[in-house]
Amino acid sequence: MEIMPTDPQVIQWTPELVIDDSFEGVVAGMPQSVYFATKRFSTSRMKYLVYELRGSSLQYWAIFITMIKKIKIANAGKGTLQHSVLLEGRQAFDDLCRICQVDLSAYSKPKSSEYWKKDKAKAEAEGKILLLPGELQHYEHVIESITRQKVQRKNRVINLIDLFKGGLAELSIFTNYPGTDTPFQIRVDYARIHDPITNLIDLKTVSGTSMPEVWKGQAYRLGAHIQAYVYPMIYEKVLGVRPDWNWVVMEQDFPHEARLVPPEDDMLDIGKEHAEEAMDLYQYCMRTGDWFQPSKVTKLPRPFFANYLRGQEE
Repeated sequence: MEIMPTDPQVIQWTPELVIDDSFEGVVAGMPQSVYFATKRFSTSRMKYLVYELRGSSLQYWAIFITMIKKIKIANAGKGTLQHSVLLEGRQAFDDLCRICQVDLSAYSKPKSSEYWKKDKAKAEAEGKILLLPGELQHYEHVIESITRQKVQRKNRVINLIDLFKGGLAELSIFTNYPGTDTPFQIRVDYARIHDPITNLIDLKTVSGTSMPEVWKGQAYRLGAHIQAYVYPMIYEKVLGVRPDWNWVVMEQDFPHEARLVPPEDDMLDIGKEHAEEAMDLYQYCMRTGDWFQPSKVTKLPRPFFANYLRGQEE
């Protein structure tokens, strides 16, 4: 089964498209800003509810329900640029970047200057990443390295860039969470459901090594184990096909080594446990309007290192 932009199951996003709580479907081309502006529950919000906010449902209410409190989401920088090159090609990289127009060569720390801060804020408002003129050459090396990178796929080695061909990037999928009436959403980095080996791909960039045993510990910290459990389930509910799930884990630093890493069974088990904990807490709060006493209905997830050790012991 090949999902293409012309497939009747895929809706092309337009500004007129209304994504309300009753909407169910697959949308291509939806801007991230639109996707993240919804109030639907998601795996990233599961992570915020039970990890980032340490089980404080009142904090979640302030950030995601009323949207009174704002959170600062760190700019991924290198990771964002690597995503753009792999998922959308070189032109996407050029569109994403903007070179600082002010000569900051006289500053020992140009990114501490007020000129840089103002220009950066303007670039971010336009959805772009600001670079110093000297940084562009560095990212040219990043692009060259990405296009030369290879990964081990089953019993053969293939070009990394070939994994991101023949499918669709940045698919937004909307439905109710299985077994509930809770509106839910996921955003798949890359879908190639027709491929019998690698169906859904999530691209992760890491500051250290991409070795699977190291990535496993980072996956728990990022809540990626929840994502690996939930995404195939949501995809199957809407499209009727149970997909494989793989991460492409790529190092941010030269030579940007990448590995294709499937989730292990113990990660999926813990992902299921934490997803269910988050759903229990979220449904309780939404049903009762009581965002003050989450300890009645949930326990905090294990610390990240304990998750990793649990997987090692089993």
